[in-house]
Amino acid sequence: MLNAGGKRMVVSNSTSKLVSDNKYWYIKSLPKGGKGRSASWTVVTDMYSHLTRSQKGYSSTSKSSIISNAKAGDVIQFKKSGADRYSHGMWVYSKSSDNLKLSGHTSDYLERSFNAITGYKTYRIVKM
Repeated sequence: MLNAGGKRMVVSNSTSKLVSDNKYWYIKSLPKGGKGRSASWTVVTDMYSHLTRSQKGYSSTSKSSIISNAKAGDVIQFKKSGADRYSHGMWVYSKSSDNLKLSGHTSDYLERSFNAITGYKTYRIVKM
């Protein structure tokens, strides 16, 4: 979704299937077939590390605080109670005074209500 929204890929010259250096963010075809990608392309915590190199991040356990600090185009990441890492991410599609509509690829969500999402304890925004 970031790529479709205009975020340019930062491509490595590596021919490895996986590059874990967070300065990169890409997926590409490899010369001998298959796909190569950066860990930040698919791993939530690595995406955060890549994006916060140039963007600001904000975290909270309060949904209302996240709503007031988010805007359309921002990335929201989710962490379950007791978890060590954030495990899911979605994008803010639109915002009202008391809710966010999020989009993501896990179940091809478009305009899913942030307030209706349960099972997470902590949230963070990457300001785009």
